[in-house]
Amino acid sequence: MRQLFILCVVMLLPFTSQATPILAGDTATILMVGDSRPDNPNNVFAELRLEALSTTEIQFTFDLLDSFESEDAGLTPPYYHSGAKLDAFYFNLDGELSQFSFSDFQPAGWLMNELDSPTCTVGGTAKGSGKACFAFEADKPNPGNAVEDVTVSTDLIFTVTKDSAWVIEDFTDAPLGVSNDDAAGPGGIFGAHVQALDLSCNVITSFDDDQDSDCSDSAFIYGGGLEFTTVSIDPDPDPISEPAHLALFSLALIGMGVGVRRRRQQ
Repeated sequence: MRQLFILCVVMLLPFTSQATPILAGDTATILMVGDSRPDNPNNVFAELRLEALSTTEIQFTFDLLDSFESEDAGLTPPYYHSGAKLDAFYFNLDGELSQFSFSDFQPAGWLMNELDSPTCTVGGTAKGSGKACFAFEADKPNPGNAVEDVTVSTDLIFTVTKDSAWVIEDFTDAPLGVSNDDAAGPGGIFGAHVQALDLSCNVITSFDDDQDSDCSDSAFIYGGGLEFTTVSIDPDPDPISEPAHLALFSLALIGMGVGVRRRRQQ
């Protein structure tokens, strides 16, 4: 029976110049966290789940963690904000923006905006991020439209279709969105502005106990940062086994847990 091992993509990339395909059934789970800025609530967590529906389609699921999901993710105590809602979800991909199209939004009515130029490095427009640069923004339409909120009980789901086959480098070569505030940390490929956080600002809400009564009720969280991980498969005695670096599909912040799974036909 094949065994799975976690490796670092950056260790493997120098040994191959060939793009690594993402195959139908590949999945990844990225833990998104924040906000480490002193005036913003900390201990905000979400999961981003990616599933390749085909070689050209990947389904994104953004899930604000509730108490049970927070505990399942290994957070102790199980941090969550019961009234939290998603204001906007952001991400970067490598390549031309025109390569990607978007469909099957849930809740219905959410839409995708092209935001900052792929060459943007400073002065981005992602809401609440401190001017981090992101190419894509999933958002509700203008106020006044009856569109369901994304909350701890309602996930944001949509499909991204590429005009050619997905490869892991579409993610690993994507630029990081980085705040102009050093306290926000190294940034990430994925980001989200979360509002209506229900922790009281007159109590400690930060891991490092540095928040005060002036903190905001919103936060910006990141995922898919500086470390890229992969699943490799032990070679079988069969000489037609998969290369050790095949089946790459996972992104995570340094020190955060990552779940990866490939559905394989027997």
